[in-house]
Amino acid sequence: MLDKDLLATCDATRELVKIVIGRVRVSCGQADFKNAADSMGILSPGKFALPGDVRTSRMVYELAMFESDGRGSRPLDRFLRWPVRALPEHEQDLARRLSKAVFSLFRITGRHEAGGI
Repeated sequence: MLDKDLLATCDATRELVKIVIGRVRVSCGQADFKNAADSMGILSPGKFALPGDVRTSRMVYELAMFESDGRGSRPLDRFLRWPVRALPEHEQDLARRLSKAVFSLFRITGRHEAGGI
């Protein structure tokens, strides 16, 4: 496969992941967002609201989708129980694959002298 073909495949897959992640939103509740914001250390006391900055809000949402609640259930798992059936087969397949994936989320804000990066 040529580099440009590989990049085109990666771009198409990345877009499909964005679509599927967007559809899982129906299974995320306020408690899921609160837990994710708390895990990120950005939960403010009082009334909960997603951060105003789009990038941070997106990170909270993506973390919420994969983080287990107190009962060990993730929004993605709840989505796979029923709502996923409304998707085309290739999107269902990707959602199932995402549920088995392991992710590390990092936000690089600047150089870290001690870490050397």
